[in-house]
Amino acid sequence: MLTYTLAPLSGDTEVTGHPIITLYVASSEKDGAFCVYMEDVAPGGQCRYVTEGVLRAIHRRTSEAPWNLKSVGPYRSLSQSDAELLTLGEVTKLCFDLVPTAWLFRKGHSIRIAVSVADRDQFSRIPGGRPKDLTFFLEAARASVIELPVIPSIC
Repeated sequence: MLTYTLAPLSGDTEVTGHPIITLYVASSEKDGAFCVYMEDVAPGGQCRYVTEGVLRAIHRRTSEAPWNLKSVGPYRSLSQSDAELLTLGEVTKLCFDLVPTAWLFRKGHSIRIAVSVADRDQFSRIPGGRPKDLTFFLEAARASVIELPVIPSIC
């Protein structure tokens, strides 16, 4: 897993809602599953699962949600007509939401984001059996980022 751990928080921080992840990635394969996990890391190193999200790359195309469907985060039809293979080696934007959460990160704890292309207990490897060569981008023009729904403290 590729992990990013923020510096310890200077105060209690409440995250409530749907975190949104944006990854800029180039792949050696035409498809893939991208799993993202958000974790709470205590000062002593103990790590606790907070939430997760997954996106299959061919379903990255977003569209307007139907009028009768309330959507939070990027909406996808998941229809075959909207499926699009990755272009080998080309930088592609993947944007998706994580399962909503309500979590209080305590002062001194860190937020960790872990990115994986497989979760053997939950999802099949896509494509099956072949490891991918992946490049994730962090420069300003193509910054992989997470947007956290932080609730302001009232105290």
